[in-house]
Amino acid sequence: MWSSMSVGDIDADIDMGNHLQSIIASTLSVHPLLKSNVQDAMTIAKGAVFYTEPIVVERPEFALNGKGWVEAKFGKSADEIKSELAKAHEYGLLDDELEPIIKSIDTLQEMESQATVASMEWADGYYEVMKELGLGERTLKALRIHGNVRKSTLIRACNEWQSANQILKTLDEFQDVWGEEETTAWKSAMTQKQDAKQIWNNTLHQYDTLNKEQKKWLKMAYEELNKSGPLTARIIGERMIDKGIKRVNVNRLAKLLKMYGEDVGITKSMKKSEYIAVGESELIIKDVWPYAASIIDEHGVFKISQRGDPSVTLVTKGDRGRIHCNQLYKQIGFGKLQLNNRMQRGEPMEHRIEFLEEDVSKLLVGSLPYIEQKSEIAKAMSLYILGEDDGNILNKTMEEE
Repeated sequence: MWSSMSVGDIDADIDMGNHLQSIIASTLSVHPLLKSNVQDAMTIAKGAVFYTEPIVVERPEFALNGKGWVEAKFGKSADEIKSELAKAHEYGLLDDELEPIIKSIDTLQEMESQATVASMEWADGYYEVMKELGLGERTLKALRIHGNVRKSTLIRACNEWQSANQILKTLDEFQDVWGEEETTAWKSAMTQKQDAKQIWNNTLHQYDTLNKEQKKWLKMAYEELNKSGPLTARIIGERMIDKGIKRVNVNRLAKLLKMYGEDVGITKSMKKSEYIAVGESELIIKDVWPYAASIIDEHGVFKISQRGDPSVTLVTKGDRGRIHCNQLYKQIGFGKLQLNNRMQRGEPMEHRIEFLEEDVSKLLVGSLPYIEQKSEIAKAMSLYILGEDDGNILNKTMEEE
């Protein structure tokens, strides 16, 4: 006799997109009354476990270079605006209007602060802790730039602060009967809070540790990238030497760009060893086709379907991948863009642009002269599309890849 006690003991071979539904359907499918009709088992499983698609939380977005909403809109931070208003008040201006204006700006700052924390998935539930650790405008900008990359250390700082607060809260309940043990615990908790705050500040403000020369190098590097588009550290170094900067070591410059570039608006390009300047709403590309070629080289997938239809798909991951994928799509204006696809739990979001039919031709016509690593397969695909190849060259190239 088939026993209901066996539920859950059978390996699920029916995939219903939900773990519990799959187990129930697979288990029911071995019942004598349902063996011949697996669809009935699946129907019962659906009714037994109500399932909806996971809720996708829309995260607030900010300028690519980390500027807050106020600064991006008005060219000045909220603190700078309040400072100028205070000066105007000293000269007898805005006497009646000053207080409501300041309150409005304070409200905007609070909204911007909450939105910054809400923009990072890992920070859910940490807002009050972060306020205690410090959420000034510089810190908020640093969070928007580095928050996701340095999240493990930032989470540790938040947890350390929370743990110390909990110890202090417990001690407060017995303050009248403190002994040596309680006093020691209080000192330890206060030290823990100091350490947490130091970790918080050091993690977000590493740029402050640089000397004047290093900051000057980064500033000049941004100017070159803003003027010319993506460049390697070697080319940037050569241009700095041409401008009179002595003792420019390319390795030192590359290390600075990698570790601190984002603090001044520089990020990695899709091409290895290449960097790119970041504006408020876009990357500074200058020439889109070499840029497209660099993404094809690193993330391009060439395919021909059984029906003979060619396609090229560019697949990137994470926050940086999303920026590059979205930017290329906006620049070229064709292809099918898909952002924020969660392939597996705990994995970074996947982003892609898919090119089909005539879009493949347009993509290759523009980018082919600049493709390096995948030039052979790109040339073979071009020949195939133009009808000057019987497919053998393409198949051979794909086998080599």
